[in-house]
Amino acid sequence: MDIILINLYTGMRPTELLEMKNSNVDLKNQIMIGGIKTNAGIDREIPIHDKILYLIKNRYNPEKEYLITKENGKPIFYRHYLDLFKDVMQNLNLDHTPYDCRSTAATNLYNAGIEPLIYKLILGHDISDITEKHYIKITSKQKVEAINKLK
Repeated sequence: MDIILINLYTGMRPTELLEMKNSNVDLKNQIMIGGIKTNAGIDREIPIHDKILYLIKNRYNPEKEYLITKENGKPIFYRHYLDLFKDVMQNLNLDHTPYDCRSTAATNLYNAGIEPLIYKLILGHDISDITEKHYIKITSKQKVEAINKLK
């Protein structure tokens, strides 16, 4: 369940979260560095919402390579995560896919009035506007403030 909440409050792709390394988690600044798929998505700053910080702290273990692991410390692969996700959805009598978490996060960022540049950076989407892409600098703090506008 905590993995689903983390996905809902970060907008990460499920595989991005499963591949998140503890060495890329900065609890003090509430930022994770990760991402996959596109140039805009790879090695981006992903802010940690105040509401899920304790979930990240509970899983954080610098002695393990990955943030999300099985009880034995081994990584969780997507196929196993998908089975766990389906079990949670069935127990809650809901019909969602893991990618619905990303869609929900994007929609919630938009509905919270977050600037498009900021939510695109959080989600790892390409920025095509030259001014936004090259000249406007968004800080880690601004990303954390933006994500914390989600309820």
